[in-house]
Order: sequence, then structure tokens, then C-alpha cells
Amino acid sequence: MSNVEELLRFKDKDTVFSNVLVADEIELGLKRIYAGEWFLLDPALEFSSFKINDKKVDFIVEDRIWNLSGVSILATSENVKLSSLTSSTHSSITFTSSIESSAEAKISILLKSVVSDPVKQWDSEVRERFRNEVKISCKEDKNSVLFNYNNDRFLSIKIFPEDTKVMIRQTQTNVFEVQFFLESMLASKEKFNVKIIYSFYENSKFLDEDRGWDVAKSLANVPKISSKNEDLRRLYYFAWVSLLSNRVTLKNHKALPYSFTMPSKVGYRHQWLWDSAFHSIVLSNYDIRLAKEELMNLFVNQKDDGRIPHEIFLTKEICKSIWGVNDYSPWTTQPPVVAVAVDRIICKEKDKKFIEIALSSLIKYDEWFRKFRDEDKDGLIAYHDPLESGWDNSKRWDAYVKKEKKYISEGMLPIEAVDLNSLIFVQRKVISNLARLLGHEKLSKEYEGLSIQLKEKIANIMWDDSTKFFFDVEDKTHKKTMVKTPAAFLTLFAKVATKEQANYLVEHLVNEKEFKRKLPLPTLSADDPDYNPKNFWRGPTWINLVWFTYNGLLNYGFKDVAKDLADSVIEAMARNTTCNEYYDSETGEPLGVRYFGWSTLITDIILKESEQ
Repeated sequence: MSNVEELLRFKDKDTVFSNVLVADEIELGLKRIYAGEWFLLDPALEFSSFKINDKKVDFIVEDRIWNLSGVSILATSENVKLSSLTSSTHSSITFTSSIESSAEAKISILLKSVVSDPVKQWDSEVRERFRNEVKISCKEDKNSVLFNYNNDRFLSIKIFPEDTKVMIRQTQTNVFEVQFFLESMLASKEKFNVKIIYSFYENSKFLDEDRGWDVAKSLANVPKISSKNEDLRRLYYFAWVSLLSNRVTLKNHKALPYSFTMPSKVGYRHQWLWDSAFHSIVLSNYDIRLAKEELMNLFVNQKDDGRIPHEIFLTKEICKSIWGVNDYSPWTTQPPVVAVAVDRIICKEKDKKFIEIALSSLIKYDEWFRKFRDEDKDGLIAYHDPLESGWDNSKRWDAYVKKEKKYISEGMLPIEAVDLNSLIFVQRKVISNLARLLGHEKLSKEYEGLSIQLKEKIANIMWDDSTKFFFDVEDKTHKKTMVKTPAAFLTLFAKVATKEQANYLVEHLVNEKEFKRKLPLPTLSADDPDYNPKNFWRGPTWINLVWFTYNGLLNYGFKDVAKDLADSVIEAMARNTTCNEYYDSETGEPLGVRYFGWSTLITDIILKESEQ
């Protein structure tokens, strides 16, 4: 066994990944399977009844280990031992179980799967719209159950032994319950083996059916770290497994021709704009080709007016169901982090073709912001919707959200946001550099000039001298919102803050009443009356903001403060080896979806810390 594999053999990890199929493990059976874009099996595989000599029994789980092969379970009950392994290969998930009795016994097992659509957390209106457009059908074929949607196969459940009794019943529209009944007489020490294979085809024309990856081989390419801290090393490798496991390749897909990384197959099964930029940054430490591919779908899907879309769905149906748009993408964008990823890539490889593609795309994107997100033409760029900001439910937008329905039109009054303008500044610096690399000096100087103008506006208009902090401002009036968030620290990342302003920002950062909580950098200052350490963008800690702030601190020479920030976050994530969407800033409790892509930015921080 390799050192890496040994390091990853730890308990209580409960997800098995494959291409566009993911399962949550529970102590016995499978809790859920997320089948690509919207289909859900919940429960995926439940031991609804287990009898020994016609007496129903319960098992005690003795051990559960996550390793490179999958999730293995050892459970016991009376004279029976049950061991199972859930693993994924290519586009399938396989559950195998071995039942062994220490005495002669009659074993009776009833297994249950429930297939439904759509995902439960969607509101009833979205579910109803979806069900009007997509229909699931089901049929039995020998020892298999085949599911179709709109006459295209998407899932088969095959069980062995082949003589298993199978019963299917439809409980409601697009909801099917499948029961498997198995029975066997076991002699002493005899084993009874059960295997169930879930094989998924989102669309038989699109899915690369032979796509798979070898975890151990993939981890061999991960940059080495020298730390002797085993918790840190385990976190480091686990984060890489999380990122690489979320990668997807679809064959001949109209909107997603390049491989990409889903934010989390447990919760977000499309491609998102700023998520992919963060994924690309991390992948640049692993494989520069994958880092470039991560951005290519974004460039391919750029609209004629220059907008790079918020997200790219696997199918138009789901985009229409959620956003009311008959396209693979909605009408919004997201924070412009793409240029940050492009800059990271070209620092490592001067690929002329990629530079040409990126330059053309970023110029059109910047022009779109100037044309459509600067209504007062003052040079400061505004967000027009909370979802466009990436900070969905932040207090930053509370006073400005419109009353009309979300998703159909712009959801709030324009707010010239400090993080947005800091990223636009970086984008223009990157455009200037790309143009210079290609010998376009006039273009380079043009964007250098635009970046200088924007820097002056950020430093002068968004800075509040009474509180010594940067704030978002209202469009046209430039009235400061006075909502204190770590968006201000992106001025350090972009290098638009003066040295004096940076000193004041650090004072806020290390103030225990504001941003230095048990887990630092809450998304709302802790002295705000609406601070909530568990509520999404109203108080928890997000690793992407930690990454921006950490690098911003290094930009201004605050190495000790950067190290303290990194150490606190690494310790919290390594405590139970997690890579979650966000974390409780008071306790460090992991929150949101697990195996979350941009939280693997922690690997980039670990690498930098190892170099210090």
C-alpha cells in the first residue's frame, strides 16, 4: 500500500464519486444517489428488513473506513457478520455485500430504492414546472430495473444473484419504489454475496461511457509537501481527492465540450463561473492543461454581448425550469475571477494560443461590464442581482433587493461593490499584461490607464475615513452601505489599497469583535446585529475569501497575520478532515455541501506556507 493510500485510510468519510454520479454512504446501504443533473435516489439502497430465521434483527456497525477503493463497512448482529464496499468506476456505483453466519441460518433481506425527481430542496413551483417537461418511465428486465426520462435511458439498477425477486411500484408522478427480496439458507461459515450496480447515463449521446480515473495515479501528480503534521497532510490529500473527484467529462455535449469540475457532485452538478476560476487556480498546481480546460467552457459559452454566464447547465430543460430561460445558461454573470485564474496560468506557461483566446474573451467581458453594469457612467461597476454577486443572501443587499420575483429580471438596485471593482481592476491589469505579451502595446496602455482610473475611484469613493474601512456604495449617489464584510479585504488582494489603508484594514481583521473569531473572517463582521455564524453569507467563513485575504496580506508584507489566518483555517478543516462549502465562524463546524471545489484553495495556501 502506498503512503498516500495509507494516509487516506481514515474513518467517517462517506462519499463515493464517479463521473456524473455520486452516492452518500450511510452505515448500512446507500443514503442517496445523485444521478447527474437532477435525479435523486433517496434512499438509494436501504436494508428495510433483515431477518435471521424469520426474526428481524438490527446490526451494530463495528467499523467504517473511507479509502482509495471506496467506503467499507463492517457490521455484526447475533451470529451474522455483514461486510460491504461501495465503490465507483467510470459511470457506475457498485455496492457489494458479503453476509456470513457462524451457525446455520435462514437469511431474508428486503432492499429498497426510491427514484424521484427533482431534488427535494427545490421549491414546489420549480418542481411542478420541471415535471411538466420531463417524465420518468421504468421497466424491469431480468435482474435489472431500467429508468428512462423522455424516452432516453439514464439509470439502470442491476442486482445479483440474478434470481432476486424484484417489485416496482409508482407512488406518485415521477416517483418509483423498487424492492429487492433475497433469501438464502446459510451453513456455518458460509457466505452469501449480494452485488448491486447503479449505472447512469445522463444522456446516452453525451456521456463518455468509458471515462474513469485512478485515484492513486492521480494523486501521484499532486505537488509534494514537506510537513510532518499528519492532520495537515491528510487534509491536503483529501482536498485533492475532493477536487479531482468532482471532475466531469461529457462526450459531444453542445455547451460543455471541455472537461470541467462540478463545485460538488453532492450539491452543485453544473459548471459555475467563479467556482471554475477557483478550480483552475488549484489545478494550475497540478496539471496546467486541466487548469486551461477548466476555463474553456466559460469562453465557449460567452454571449455575443460579451457576458460570461453565471453557470452552464447540462441541459436546457433544467435551466428553463429554474431561470425561465430556454438556454444552457441564465442571464446573470458572477464575480469576475476568471482573469485571476488566467494570470495564474500564464505565470506558469506562456501558451500563445491560450493567451489569444483569453485576451479576446476578457476584453469582451470588460466591455460588457462597462456597457451594462455602469449605469451612471462613473467608472465604478455595479452588481444588479444578489445571485450575480455570488454572495446570495448577504446583508450587503438587504436594503436594495427588489420586490419582484427572482430569476426572471434583475433582482436589486445597482450596488457598486468593493470586491467587484477590485476584481475588475485585476482583470484590466491582466488584459494589459496579455496584450503586452502579444505585442499589442497600444491596447496594453489603454487597459493600464483604465485600471489606474479605477484604482483611484476605489481608494477615494469607497473608503470611509471615519471607520477606516472600505464599503460598497449606492449607484449614482455613492452613499456608503456601511455593511462591514471581508469584501473590503479584496482591495489588499488587488493592491488598490494604500499602505495606510492596508494598516487600518489589518486592525479590523485582527479585532476579536469583528473578524478574528474562533474561525477567522466571517462573511459579516461579528459586531453587526445580524451576524449569524451559520447562515450562508451572513456570518460563516468561506475558504475563497480566506484565500483572497491571505494573499492580500502577503502583498502588503503582513506575513505573520497571514500565517495566523492560514493556521486557524487549516486547523479547523483538518480537525475532522473536511472540505466543506463553508464553516461556522464561532465553532469551526463544517457546513453546507461536502467535498466542495473552491474550498480546495486551502491546498494552495498550504503550498505557499510550506515555501515560507
